[in-house]
Amino acid sequence: MTTTTHVTIVGGGLGGLTLARVLHTRGIAATVCELDASPAARDQGGTLDLCEESGQHALAEAGLTERFHAIARDEGEALRILDKHGVVRFEETADASGGTRPEVDRGALKRILVESLPDGVVRWGTKVTAVAAGRLTLDTGEVLESDLVVGADGPGRRSGRCCRTPSRSTRDCPSSRLICPMWTPRTRPWPRWSARARCSRRPTGKA
Repeated sequence: MTTTTHVTIVGGGLGGLTLARVLHTRGIAATVCELDASPAARDQGGTLDLCEESGQHALAEAGLTERFHAIARDEGEALRILDKHGVVRFEETADASGGTRPEVDRGALKRILVESLPDGVVRWGTKVTAVAAGRLTLDTGEVLESDLVVGADGPGRRSGRCCRTPSRSTRDCPSSRLICPMWTPRTRPWPRWSARARCSRRPTGKA
């Protein structure tokens, strides 16, 4: 009998979208629940410097290195420090910095991530109101079943509040209600984009 694993990701930011893309390239079904109505619903913020060992490694695992370099700016690594009189006290060119952390606009990076996913993977305008073991409840009353729930909606958001067990340490939490570190990219096939990922796993043998 073939068992199909499904992952639900709460939060359609850069981390959640990258995870969804990596899972897609591995043939693992995923659904992203994002509160924003569309990718362009709000400003995505400033630029990012992506280092080789973290952000760029994650995009390589997602098969998006070529598309990333098409929108990245190597010159963004240049650094100049001036004093209060406008005198240059330190200057480093992009070439001198080593060329390992090009700059990219958040909005452009989000666009290529969204475009790399099949239609329907991201559920825009979806608000999660409760998370339990392998089960999410939406504000519409709809209930989603999932083998693994990953909180990628930022610290203090809905998935984190629902998955935490205040009376217990992380080590003592049962696997169905768990706060765990995001897997490092060199030991697992999905990337470390945030400091922590909150996961809620369905208990073995239960629907």
